[in-house]
Amino acid sequence: MGHWTENEWDWSLSLQWRRRLFAWEEELKGELISFLQQFRPKSEELD
Repeated sequence: MGHWTENEWDWSLSLQWRRRLFAWEEELKGELISFLQQFRPKSEELD
């Protein structure tokens, strides 16, 4: 969440945290997809 500074709501901290989380999540998704690709049958094997 953001935080209150002087007379306004500041979201910069929240956005940085969220950006870091998504960057980490994307990296993890890439690893998971490449791991799962190993178990997919090759298209040649299906013919």
